[in-house]
Amino acid sequence: MLVGLNETSNIILISLGPLFTMIITTMAAVLNVEPIYREVAQSFGARTRDLYFSVMFPAALPVIMGGVKLSVGQALLNTVAVEFLVADNGIGHLIWNSWTTLSISQSVAGLVTAGILRVVQKAAI
Repeated sequence: MLVGLNETSNIILISLGPLFTMIITTMAAVLNVEPIYREVAQSFGARTRDLYFSVMFPAALPVIMGGVKLSVGQALLNTVAVEFLVADNGIGHLIWNSWTTLSISQSVAGLVTAGILRVVQKAAI
C-alpha cells in the first residue's frame, strides 16, 4: 500500500520472503559454528575482521548456501504467486487467467512450465 500497485510493489513482495529466509539461515549458521574455531583464531591473535572473514564465514558457508537454495525456490514461488494476484503477464497470470476462463490445456501448460523451471533451478544450484 505504501508504494502502490506497480512493479516496485511486485519486487518488494517477491523479495521479502527470501530476504527473511536468508537472514534467519545466516544467523543460525554463524551461531552454530563450533566455538573451538573462534577460540583457536583468538589464541593466534586474529583481529575481529580476520575472525569473521577467515574463520566464521568459511565455517558457516555450507549452511548459508543451503539458505540460498531455499531462498531461490521461495523467490520463484513468490513470483508466480504475485503474478496470480497483480501482474498482467507471466506464468502466474497465464495459469490464473486460463483457469478462470476454463482453458484447462493452457492452465496445465503453465503449471508444467513452472514445474520445469523449478527442476532447472534445483539442478542448477
